[in-house]
Amino acid sequence: MNKILQKIVLMLALVFAINTIAQTDVQDLSIKFFNAVKNDDSKADEYYKQLGALSVDEIADQLDNDDKILAFWINVYNTCIQYTLGKDPSLFEDRGAFFKAKQLKIAGIDMSFDIIEHGILRRSKNKLSGGYLGKLRVPKYERKLRIRKVDGRIHYALNCGAKSCPPIFAYHADKVNQELDASVKKYLQKHVVVEDKVVKAPVLFSWFRGDFGGKKGIMKFMIKYDVIAKEDRKKELKFLEYDWTLALDPYAE
Repeated sequence: MNKILQKIVLMLALVFAINTIAQTDVQDLSIKFFNAVKNDDSKADEYYKQLGALSVDEIADQLDNDDKILAFWINVYNTCIQYTLGKDPSLFEDRGAFFKAKQLKIAGIDMSFDIIEHGILRRSKNKLSGGYLGKLRVPKYERKLRIRKVDGRIHYALNCGAKSCPPIFAYHADKVNQELDASVKKYLQKHVVVEDKVVKAPVLFSWFRGDFGGKKGIMKFMIKYDVIAKEDRKKELKFLEYDWTLALDPYAE
């Protein structure tokens, strides 16, 4: 290898090393942001700016499987809810506008909470279709960032600021399945009511029934988490009311 070629190889190696060192660990950033907001740390603003400075490709390249996508975007959604409403709780008074407004800056994109939940975490589902229809138009960035397969468990991990929402904690890509299972089971054990002829379940099942496979899928889901027995699947399924009272700082103990 001549000296010129050696220099080129060394320069390329150096550039690669610098880029590797400089690259932000997006998963770690989501956890730092969560902890800063939870602990009322002044660094929260800095971490939020770092999320905004990321690129779509940077996030997509690092979140190369659904476990990573779930952990990162659940953390971002939950933390941004607390971060945004902590600064201005009055925004929650018009919930429709609050979730639809493109008030978040993530990866240089003006995003809404609806985009994160229904676009990225529900694979571009139409918000009002019960989980049965996709959106007609999907932005290129959303296609790059979204989940590969819809996972109904997210509905018992996402907290939109209401009293009936599940408690939150920082999710981790290497154990997100165990963490989601624990969140689902804890929430359902607290809220599902089994009576002689009726099973009363969280209305989240009704709102997103397509994500669970309809009534049969909902019943199977509850059986899986041991909140109803197999014989209960033939009972009438009713849904509980949702308490939309604003409830900030819903951190799991």
